[in-house]
Amino acid sequence: MAGLSPDRALTLLFPLLRLSLWGTPLPDAVKQETRLLNESDWEVLISVAKNQSVTGLLFQAVDSLPEDIEIPDKTLVQLAVMADRIEASYRRISTASEIVLTELRNEGLNPVVMKGLSCASWYPRPELRQSGDIDIYLPKLPTKSGRHFQTSPDGSLHFQQDGVDIDIHSRYFDIHHHTEYLPSVPSPEAEWMMISLHILKHATTSGVGLRQICDAALLWKILPDNSKASLPIIFKATHTMRWHLLLFSFLEDYFHIQNPLRHISSKPLLSIIAHGGNFGHHSTSRSRLLKAPSFIRKADTAFRFLLRIPFSLRFAPREILPTIKELTTGNLQHAFTADSHSILH
Repeated sequence: MAGLSPDRALTLLFPLLRLSLWGTPLPDAVKQETRLLNESDWEVLISVAKNQSVTGLLFQAVDSLPEDIEIPDKTLVQLAVMADRIEASYRRISTASEIVLTELRNEGLNPVVMKGLSCASWYPRPELRQSGDIDIYLPKLPTKSGRHFQTSPDGSLHFQQDGVDIDIHSRYFDIHHHTEYLPSVPSPEAEWMMISLHILKHATTSGVGLRQICDAALLWKILPDNSKASLPIIFKATHTMRWHLLLFSFLEDYFHIQNPLRHISSKPLLSIIAHGGNFGHHSTSRSRLLKAPSFIRKADTAFRFLLRIPFSLRFAPREILPTIKELTTGNLQHAFTADSHSILH
């Protein structure tokens, strides 16, 4: 067979992810194709999984493959080493999280963990969910910790705990309009809207990867029935129904989630995922830019947002102007004045 292309590798990755997440057996055709993969093909598949930040799930899938599917030894070793690193990172991040959360609670605050570690708890093997930092929601920001905080362009506070990046946010939802209809925090409905709108935010800017889509798929599976029933009302009230039609159609097509809404073509989201996995960090141009001065990085983010205007007009038209304002008055202004300014509490 011809060498595995990145596009075909992405297609092959979906049934492997379903095997990891749900234990869904591979279709016979996928089994046969997997048997024929050589070492070079596996390199392509691992590269795509890495770009999408789901290497741990690929390792789990390979570990669950039928015994009659032989995997090259080099591939097995490579995946095992990568999985060990992901597990070590998970342990380090979990320990740092406990220290910070205890500190904040001792200050009389009520921190809510967002994204990363919270999402990991939904996975069959949480330690294989790749995480990079810790996001915490606090409507009232800390004042007694004695820590040295940096203010990020979006207004969140940033610091490190034992080498782990911590971001404290005073805003829970990535949305600017009709916020009065959003559910209270914490709640299952609020968590869904936070995850979904965070995916939308990155889909309209730097790109989004399968790790975030897996988070949404897992969360929807465990949501209580009454929450699932009430969410479409929230979609309509917050004018995010178009986006949710696309997201649920994608979840139906590729993760076999029961779609509570009308099905539409999921190709627009598939295209963004294919080209912008892991917030676009894997692309050569973006990788170079991440090492560039702050104002260049922020200008690139603004440029990527402009390229996504057709997508935004179709699925999030009300968010375009607020996002432009945020990029201008937050990211770009912040980047040109200084990489970040600090406040000492």
